[in-house]
Amino acid sequence: MAEERDARDIQVRQLLPWVELFRAFQIALHPSKLLLAAAAIVVLTFGWWLLALIFNVPNQLGEWPPNSPRGSNPYMVVTERRGDLLSAEFWIGSIGRRNAPPLPAEKASPPPLEKPSESGDNPQAADNEPVQPSLVAEIYSQPPVHLEPFHKFLTPVIGLVKHNPMERLWWYYLFGLLMTVAVWGLIGGAITRMVAVEFSRGENVSIAEALRFSAERFLSYFSAPLLPFGGVALITVVMIIGGLLLHIPWIGELIAGLLWVLALIGGLLMAIILIGLVGWPLMYAAISAEGSDSLDGLSRSYSYVFQRPWHYLFYSIVAMLYGVLVIFFVVFVTSFMVYLSKWAVGLTPGLWWRSTGDPVSATFYFAPTSYDWQQLLMKDHPLIKETSSQELDRQVEGIADPAERRKRIESYLAQKNIAPADIQKVLQSTGRDRERILFEIGRNRVWEQMNNFQVMGAVFVAFWLHLLFLAMLGFAYSYFWSVSTIIYFLLRKRVDEVDMEEVWLEKADEDVYPTLASPAASGVSPAAKAPAWESVRPPEPSRPQPSASEPPPSSGPPVANPVPPEADSPQSENAP
Repeated sequence: MAEERDARDIQVRQLLPWVELFRAFQIALHPSKLLLAAAAIVVLTFGWWLLALIFNVPNQLGEWPPNSPRGSNPYMVVTERRGDLLSAEFWIGSIGRRNAPPLPAEKASPPPLEKPSESGDNPQAADNEPVQPSLVAEIYSQPPVHLEPFHKFLTPVIGLVKHNPMERLWWYYLFGLLMTVAVWGLIGGAITRMVAVEFSRGENVSIAEALRFSAERFLSYFSAPLLPFGGVALITVVMIIGGLLLHIPWIGELIAGLLWVLALIGGLLMAIILIGLVGWPLMYAAISAEGSDSLDGLSRSYSYVFQRPWHYLFYSIVAMLYGVLVIFFVVFVTSFMVYLSKWAVGLTPGLWWRSTGDPVSATFYFAPTSYDWQQLLMKDHPLIKETSSQELDRQVEGIADPAERRKRIESYLAQKNIAPADIQKVLQSTGRDRERILFEIGRNRVWEQMNNFQVMGAVFVAFWLHLLFLAMLGFAYSYFWSVSTIIYFLLRKRVDEVDMEEVWLEKADEDVYPTLASPAASGVSPAAKAPAWESVRPPEPSRPQPSASEPPPSSGPPVANPVPPEADSPQSENAP
């Protein structure tokens, strides 16, 4: 039975090779890859912050990752609809929340009330009730976190094109691009090396070995993505020289207009070069899988992208959709784990007498704000629940007049010692913006009652939570490099007809990672692969040496009374 399942699995993988992309989840989940990805995230965040400080420009790419906005929390999305799991609205309901119009000003005349419906429901009240988004809509609305490495690589490229060297932003993007390429050249190269060996041979590479591999080829990893920019710079210099024709009086514009076709050709070449950068991750995968240099990695990435653009697009779409699902799952499990830790400790009896009334929820004051972790862990605090949107809805329940609803909300918040400016923000906001403002108001009320020891405890808890969040975010980055490496193997199989089990190994690694199958078993002649895969072919088996008591093996027919070779040799007397 096991052999039949393996045979069916092989047939499926041969007919549908793109299913190999689904292995990226298991490969990316390895702790060593998560650690490397998290380290790269921290270094890049600090680097962008430092560059913004040096060039005195807005910190556009250096926001602390655990506090960057990344959509709703998957755990809250599921648990808020726990009673509607079997309903169609839960899965394919409305997209997003319906934002109610802000309450009118106090002195404004209230609008005429509409006639109530036959069921007795008030239309205005119905508009004020947010419609829960469906699960599919929430997953679809999640930003593609696994594309953040690619986004932070292309953003400085776009910034260089939009600005000029006379602006500080141009230099900010230039040094940021060099920093990004350098960091991913070392860490991205190590991750792709680990993925290449694990995907092709099923063997694990340690962090030390992977970093040694990428460090030895750092110049190749670093220069491969920069070579296209050298070509763009060269074409730009030539076009600048041509632009000197415009300095010629009277006829300069005429000559430039006649020769403008050359500028169009230069623009086409630059566009092709920059478009080919979509294969940026393939460069690292090529160097890691082939053990080659920057020119080989660059040529392979451009060749695969332009020779098989639709395959590359299809693989990328499948990888992105699958990545959204697996990252949603990883964030859900991680958020559920964090919430259970808070829930279990919060069951401790008799904590109501402590400062803030709920010291457990107050401990998460400095928790990450991304994926609504802070709201997930603090929303049950009594001081926050008093000013939540649910509590305000209960205060105005049954009131149809908008002006009266405004007065009731304003009076209730004033009783809780909320500042008038914050009350106006609440009255002028709607939907999720109102929920966010109310949560911040409640969070500030918690801070006012926290003592120094609770603040120190919250700092230590935040330290562990931010480490956990970086590991969770590291999975998205690890998935990006893992699936990019698998796409490289698929494209290499499609273009060069090279088996996906083949990867370059150093001489010292041949004994550590023995070859799984000979080249003949893969259906390709050994002669066709000898130059490219000499380092991965198994060594020839050594013939056993005969012992002193055994006669040497004879390859010909038996000969009677054989004469020893020493007898006819003139040097036999000097032989030992």
